[in-house]
Amino acid sequence: YNFHDEDNEHLALINVHAGDDAAKAFWQDLDSQLRLFASHADFVKRVTLLHKAHW
Repeated sequence: YNFHDEDNEHLALINVHAGDDAAKAFWQDLDSQLRLFASHADFVKRVTLLHKAHW
């Protein structure tokens, strides 16, 4: 699932927190240098291309 919030109107209201399997959770800017687990980089790249966003 992908949700694009151009002006951060909605995502700013969400308080992210880690679940049982995560050390911590946070919002982060992404680029192609970020090391992601398994095929997550492929998924994120597809979403950035969809939105013509920085990658």
